[in-house]
Amino acid sequence: MKTKPLSKHQKLILQCYPAGRGVDKRPNASELSYLLYYVSTRRAKLSKVGAFLERNARTDVYRARSGNVEVTLDIVKALIERCYEDLNLFAWHVVGILGTVLTSDDLALCQKTCEVFTVFCKRHDGALFTGDPDYVKSFHELVNRYIEISANAKGPNELQWRFLGIHAAKSVAGSAAVSVPTGHVLSSKLGPLVLSVLTHDDAELLNLRNKVDEQVTTEATTSAATDDNDHKEEDVRKKMQLTAMEALKHFFDATASVQLRHSTKVVVKYILDNGYSSRWSTTLIQIVAKWTPVQIRFVVLLSLVDVFVNQQVGVVQTQLELTGLISSLLSSSVNMVGLSVMDVLRVLVNHQHKMIRHQIDIKDVKEPLDPLIESITNCIASITTHIYYADQISDMVSDILTRTHHGISVTVGSSGPTSSRSSSSLNHMLSEQNSNVSSANNHQNHPHKYSAKARTKVLMTDLKNVEAILKVSKSNQGLDTNKISINAWEGTQSLITHDNREVRLAFASAFITYLKHGVTDYDKHLKLHSQFMVVRGTLGRIIWQIYVAAVDVNVRRNDLIVLNHLLSNLIDYLGINAIVRVIPVALMMQDVGISVEHGKNTKGYHLEQGIGQACLALATLSNVSTRLEMDRLQDTVSKSIRGRKSNGLWYKALDSPILIPLEEDLETKQELTFEPVEPSHAAQTVPLEKETIEKDLRIKDFPEDLKHILFQEIEAEDSSPGNNTDSYTDPGTENILVVKARSLKQLRYNSYSRPSTVHSHDNGNKEDRPTYNGRSPSSELLSRDVNGNSLPKPRVADLKRVASGVLNGNASFTSRRGRSDSVMSNSTYGEPAQENGNTNDNHESLDITSFLNNLDIKSSNERGRLVN
Repeated sequence: MKTKPLSKHQKLILQCYPAGRGVDKRPNASELSYLLYYVSTRRAKLSKVGAFLERNARTDVYRARSGNVEVTLDIVKALIERCYEDLNLFAWHVVGILGTVLTSDDLALCQKTCEVFTVFCKRHDGALFTGDPDYVKSFHELVNRYIEISANAKGPNELQWRFLGIHAAKSVAGSAAVSVPTGHVLSSKLGPLVLSVLTHDDAELLNLRNKVDEQVTTEATTSAATDDNDHKEEDVRKKMQLTAMEALKHFFDATASVQLRHSTKVVVKYILDNGYSSRWSTTLIQIVAKWTPVQIRFVVLLSLVDVFVNQQVGVVQTQLELTGLISSLLSSSVNMVGLSVMDVLRVLVNHQHKMIRHQIDIKDVKEPLDPLIESITNCIASITTHIYYADQISDMVSDILTRTHHGISVTVGSSGPTSSRSSSSLNHMLSEQNSNVSSANNHQNHPHKYSAKARTKVLMTDLKNVEAILKVSKSNQGLDTNKISINAWEGTQSLITHDNREVRLAFASAFITYLKHGVTDYDKHLKLHSQFMVVRGTLGRIIWQIYVAAVDVNVRRNDLIVLNHLLSNLIDYLGINAIVRVIPVALMMQDVGISVEHGKNTKGYHLEQGIGQACLALATLSNVSTRLEMDRLQDTVSKSIRGRKSNGLWYKALDSPILIPLEEDLETKQELTFEPVEPSHAAQTVPLEKETIEKDLRIKDFPEDLKHILFQEIEAEDSSPGNNTDSYTDPGTENILVVKARSLKQLRYNSYSRPSTVHSHDNGNKEDRPTYNGRSPSSELLSRDVNGNSLPKPRVADLKRVASGVLNGNASFTSRRGRSDSVMSNSTYGEPAQENGNTNDNHESLDITSFLNNLDIKSSNERGRLVN
């Protein structure tokens, strides 16, 4: 019978096989070297060589020639290493050979394939995974075969068979196969396989991580662990766990955000499906996050948040587990550079509001959602564990407080209210790994308003979020952050007199926490503006609302305790800035209380309310005298308090100093009541005379000719923002340090001051147009003036073109430091404006034309202007 002549490459391949039917064979070295030289100089032959080897492998496996199969695998491995640049030419055949050998059910041969598969995955460039669906299908079938072998392992060599799948998973995890969209299927299958092998003890898990980080290699672990029968099963298991840990590291030690996102979701799904302990789960999440390259590490967190907000509302336990993972990751030492803090904050807050609406309005959840809402608050507070920019805490607090301005008006989408907006935001962030993306959850689809009960709950929750943020940020004292301006609280003053007691308490608790932990530093010297008004600015309006709450006809004993805490902390932490406002308010409060005690007030007060108002006024004046260290005033106030106590006209809950927190104080004193008193006895009380206080009051650097301001009657309309030329100018912001602006934010374009005139220097034309040089209002009202009209928004193509705040041809800008450091400053009342149009000495002159020319701007048509 005639045989077909063999081609040269076939002869060279056959010459590589040693003679005989031995089991342990190796290719003939010299013939293999020549074969490699031959194919490396004739690349077109590679596909033919691969086809011939595949045919030989199929025949040898069928005839159980294990020695020849080993030689074939060695030849394939050598070809991959020598001709890896042209691996795509024979990759099909490599996959076919490995798949054929796996069908032999020979443990030694299957172990041999792992070595070849490792080299194959390492050298594969991934081009075929994106352009050849048939090849992708073939490769996936090969990986599935490894997974089946590992999953179905039984018998005495069970661990060795399972090891094959783990080793293959490690090879695939480090290849280009999982970094392309088609590879998500592989990671979904390999991830659970790898995780099932890991130890479920968090301490052992950390130990494995340390070994992997020390670059303990397991390249030869498979064969070594199986060839030596003397090895104990425990040793084999440990080596297999180490290999699994290395495989897990390969999944996350990558730069493709798509791969990281999917790998994270695979790990999270495995945790949720198997219900492991929270310690083990959080340890695992932190480990994989640390393995992720630092510049895209935030993708792990965003993926967690994405999974969380897309959960069904009724699956409370699952959401609690997810919030635990998110909070632990945020609170850990894992730093996430590039994290879009505000986007994460808004997504979590929106989801929290969604939970509240489902709990109160929709009522479609059987399990209580309060633990989940509280858990989300912990996540929000945990964001402050790492500070990514100086104004982070201030921005977070301001963003949440903006939601509470003048009550609240929140909306959600009709179908998946939060998840639709949140997911779009997160998906955008995840796809733009190198950009700091603005929130995409600002848009709303078919908004539904919350009920009054739900709005109340949302208000309380937002205030608790602010309090939690401030407390956690305080614990990170080593981090350098800018303090929070009191202007962030503008618009929230009405919450002091809110109808719901719990809202009032939540506001007081949050605001007191702010005073303790977040307020700006203040100076010790006072410079009073000639047009100073007691209730002007955010601080003034807060104190005015405290007065309104105190003299309300529905005021209760607990309300007086809360107001006493507010006033006491304002005096302690804001010093003179609060004292000059508190004194006139306390005197007015005393007048109301005395009028009730004397029976002269006809507004429907009870006698106890009048006694409480007078006691609150005296307690406040006592705190003022203590803070200012004025013994004469202290003696005068103490004498009045002792007189009231002796006559049974004192409310013990208002004793000073206050030594315990608000909530604890309320719980301790809620049972305290007023002593029984006859109206005729109360009518004999003597008020603390204003003249006596004015005589004993001594405030350093406070002009004597202006002291009468502290004892004047305050009209309600004085506290209205619209009645002031600069309604949002606090005493703490009037003393302004003027420097050059470095950003659009410093220009503070949207403001409440009257517009001045800017003259254009372009082309010699002088065009008058308004510009706004005042201080920033609250976040909610940034785009409106005092009359509610929309302010023009600047369109700036290049910040170099921006020049605003021009006064008489000179530029002056308010520095952020001057603004923040002086918000609560004692030297914050500003100097009276100089006459004859001269600017303040703190303003430095700058020639705008010279300034702009030095910026080297090619186009001069719009320079120095904010174009409308």
